[in-house]
Amino acid sequence: MQAKGDGSGSALKQIPAGVWILGFVSLSMDISSERIGAWYWLELRSTMVADTAPADLRSTAYGFFNLVSGMAMLLASVVAGLLWDRLGASATFYAGATFCMIAWVGLAWPPEADHC
Repeated sequence: MQAKGDGSGSALKQIPAGVWILGFVSLSMDISSERIGAWYWLELRSTMVADTAPADLRSTAYGFFNLVSGMAMLLASVVAGLLWDRLGASATFYAGATFCMIAWVGLAWPPEADHC
């Protein structure tokens, strides 16, 4: 598809400055929110591991947690890729929604009372 104009970039010059500013602000907010979100969950997971592991096994607990998390992400990526290739994009998103609902039900389930 050919762009209209004389090839000198005149189409870009016709875009108002406000559109460029809005685009830059939007891009900046998107990048910063992604970084803040990633940092938040990293800190939350680290705190959960630190609070539940004995002090002498804390490093081992961090390593094991990251190993299991990485293996789960690898498995999820492979399953999503297979679903996408074999059944299409919608199957991948339906499977994701199904797994989210299963996790939600599991989180809503009341924990067993501690009988110590």
